[in-house]
Order: sequence, then structure tokens, then C-alpha cells
Amino acid sequence: MKEKNTQKGRLIFITCMPMSSPKAASMYYMKILLDRHSDLFTWFSLRRLKNEYNIWKIPYSDASPIYFPKSFSNIRRFVNLYPWAFMQGLKAAWFGWRNNIGIVYSDLAFEAVITGRIVSKILNVPLVSSIHDDPVNRLEKKNCPKWILSMYKKSFSKTLKYSSNTVVISDYMGKYYNRAYGISTITLFPGLEKKDLLPIKPFPFEKKNIIIGAIGSINCMKNWELLIKVCEKINKVIEHRKINIIHVGEKPHLAPKSNIVNYLGFVKNSNFKERLAMIDIGFLNWDFTAKARVTVETSLPLKINSYIQAGVPMLALGPIESSIVKFVKDNKCGLYCIERKKESLYNVIIKFLNNIDIVNDIQHSMTDLRQEYSRDRFHSQFLKVINL
Repeated sequence: MKEKNTQKGRLIFITCMPMSSPKAASMYYMKILLDRHSDLFTWFSLRRLKNEYNIWKIPYSDASPIYFPKSFSNIRRFVNLYPWAFMQGLKAAWFGWRNNIGIVYSDLAFEAVITGRIVSKILNVPLVSSIHDDPVNRLEKKNCPKWILSMYKKSFSKTLKYSSNTVVISDYMGKYYNRAYGISTITLFPGLEKKDLLPIKPFPFEKKNIIIGAIGSINCMKNWELLIKVCEKINKVIEHRKINIIHVGEKPHLAPKSNIVNYLGFVKNSNFKERLAMIDIGFLNWDFTAKARVTVETSLPLKINSYIQAGVPMLALGPIESSIVKFVKDNKCGLYCIERKKESLYNVIIKFLNNIDIVNDIQHSMTDLRQEYSRDRFHSQFLKVINL
């Protein structure tokens, strides 16, 4: 293979995500990059959306997967993940060549795992791979047959080893990929701008009502239901203080109703700080099922950003090896429960409510956390990753 062309130029972002308004976490992440670096980007989506949200006016193109009847779902998966991914690579490479591309920045999910590598080879430019959720585990959770998974894992490994740099969402993901594939990674978590930070919140021991807040996706409905039941129990036991719960984001269809829960729906940016200021504890949760193990261990929800911005302690409910439990433990920024049991979660919350020393330690840790997860550091690291 020829030595890669390292000329400076725009990068082509290869993704299965169509450009849209930043309601989902992945688009929120990309908006942060585009708001600062739109002059560096072109975008090629492997999913078509009629009304793309291109407020940056960057060069944009898209394509569509091949559709089959539901009865041919495995054939559809195979065709889109392999032969069609190569064809999409040809189209993306042509788009990249016309826009003077110097780097391929590939969001590794589904067929982008192959397409990004193909574009890099055709254009003879470096490949930077980016991962937010483990691509293999995403297919496992969709019940893909083992023969497709085996082929896909080999393609994923090949792409990782071919990449000049691999960007991950958390240090926990980086350690996992180092063990599993023998590669080095760079963590890029978006952090926050100083002007957006709310004052670190002194815990409201004098308040009669404490609000546990959840931002965005609930992730695991069983955990959400457990949180509601436990808080309802606490409200019956403790007379002088009540816990209420709010959810900011699109309400899931199966979300249970409760007198203590308020579903606020999607909130515009102009009102988001106001909603954040209502929260006293930020809720994190990951699934306990074995099928989700890799995602749970490696992915770090971007709602952590919102809780750092709010300056509030976090409540993590998930397996002991989960990224959210490790994050809260490592940064001493909240409380955690590692069992999906009513009694366990009840005891964790009660201990927190009755221990002012724990709260004081968390407030000191939050100051350090804000320095580590700064937006300026995120942008400078990004430029290093793409060698600019």
C-alpha cells in the first residue's frame, strides 16, 4: 500500500447519522464540533433524511441502505454491511475527492465501519475512527446471527488497526479496546464552556422537596421504574422531606405515570439552563442484562455533561463494571447502587440524605471535575487528533 497522503485539507465525516437538529446525543456531540470547526468539515451520511439540518452550510451528501422485506432481514443486514458498504464507499470517495479531502473521520457504527476504511484507501489519506457505542455490541443487541457478527467483528478489528487515530468517548472504552484489540486510543469527551456553568449547588438540606433529574434517554426502563418506586417509598417514610423526579427530553412510550414524576418533554436551548437549575441530583443508569455488557462497560452518557454543568451530585444505578458507576466512584461526584434491588437503592439514597460529609466531599470533587472536562481542552485535543 502507498504511503498515506498527509496533505492538509478538509475532513470527510462518514456516518450512519443524517444531519439533524441536536436532540440526540450523537448530534449534540457533532454540533459542538461544527460550531467551532465547520470550516474543516464535509459530511457524508449513509442514511437519507429529506430535511437535513445544515445550519453550518458545509458540503453535504447522503445515501440510502438497501431495503428488503422483513422476512429477509438477515439478507438485508449482510448486503448493507458488506457489498453495499463498499459501493457507498465509492460514492463517498467521489464526494471527498471533489471537496479536496485530506482526512477521513469515520463514526464507527454499522456499515460505516467498512465504508470509512474504503474511502481512506481510495483517497490515500489518513483514517481517524470515532466510537461512541461499541459497534459489535450494537449488532448483538439487535439479535444479528452469529455468522454476520463474526464477519463484522473481523471488519471492525481491521478498521481499528488501519486507523491513524482512534477516538473514544471514555477512558473505560479505551482500556477495553486496548485489551480486546491491542490498540491505543484518545478520549474525547466534550466538556463544558465556563460561561455555561451554573454555580455548584449546595445540597438543599433545608428544602422540603428534593428533585432527582434525568436528561435525555432513560436507557433502561426497569431502572427508571425502580427509582420511582423507591422515591415513593421514601416519601411515605420521611414526613419532613419529599423527593420529586423530572425528566427532560422526549418521553418514552412505556414511561410509567406517577404523582412524583414530571415529564417536561424536549426543551429548547434557551430554556435548558432553567430546567437544569431545578435539579438537585442527576440520575444515570445502565442496563443490567448480559447482552448490553460491552456498551454498559465502555460508553459514557453525554448527560454527564449536563450534571457537571448543573453542579449537582450524580446517582448512578448500574452494574459494578459499568462506566457510570466507575465514573462516579473515580471522580467522587455522587452516589451509586450496583444492584437492581429496591432495598439497595433505598439505602443508598437514605444514606446520602443523612450524611452532610458525603455531600461536602462531592462539592469539592465537582470543582476538579469541571477543570478536567473543559470545552477548550476538548477542542484542542480534537485538533491534535486530526493533526492540525
